[in-house]
Amino acid sequence: MINVSFTLRQRIYFSMLMLILISFVITGMTAFYNFKSENERYNQERLERKERALQKTMSYFLDENNGTIAEDSLAIQFSDVLVEMADVHSLSINMYDLNGNILISSSEDRFDDLGFDLTMDYSVLKQLSTGNDRPVTQKTHKDKDYILVFWYLTDYLDKKIAIVNVKYDKKNIDGGELKRFLVQLTQIYILLFIGASLLAYFLSNYITKSLQKIASKMKRIDLSGDEQHIQWEGKDEIGALVRQYNRMLDEVKLSAERLAKSERESAWREMAKQVAHEI
Repeated sequence: MINVSFTLRQRIYFSMLMLILISFVITGMTAFYNFKSENERYNQERLERKERALQKTMSYFLDENNGTIAEDSLAIQFSDVLVEMADVHSLSINMYDLNGNILISSSEDRFDDLGFDLTMDYSVLKQLSTGNDRPVTQKTHKDKDYILVFWYLTDYLDKKIAIVNVKYDKKNIDGGELKRFLVQLTQIYILLFIGASLLAYFLSNYITKSLQKIASKMKRIDLSGDEQHIQWEGKDEIGALVRQYNRMLDEVKLSAERLAKSERESAWREMAKQVAHEI
């Protein structure tokens, strides 16, 4: 097994790089999520604006017809209006009777060919009848997503005369737009990563510079010479280490001097014993 050992400077540098990469991944995911959320919000607000415009147009049309239209005349009276509104707002608009049967559609294609039933779903009818004035459902057909919104069309007496349905083609994130967004985001992150890597390199060197100085000083230590204290003005962790090193250096020098003095005294005593023995 290969045992790879890294210096403190390398560990600090790689740790900084990992933190940078992790932060980039998190911010990138957040940006992508926000991009999708903004697209969803835009679609929803766009649909609601078009709905309000449609409701105003239908109310105006009813006012021109004395505020009401007979149920058996709805298909005839609204046929041109529905097509015109659908063209203006780029929507598919359908009208059902109160039992959920299709009366008229603005779509030129066969309604059932688009993946929709000719009668409304019972759950939607139930929601309308129980007080939900705007049921919203979603449907997928031929890899396309649709939002379906329903509401009652009422006359000037607030009598329900029909059910209006708007079929909105939900525009998912366009592939080209998403690709451009990701390319731009990647380019920005590459530039930021290069700059952050250089900054991390200089910071790791700055942090370990003093430690390298202390290590070099310790390698050259010579108790027989005049060792100089390391000077460090900062009152940080490195300063505490430097002060501890200077204190230990003083203690070692003092212990060396005491040991040398003790060895000299011992040598003199031994010499005196030998001289006394010879005499």
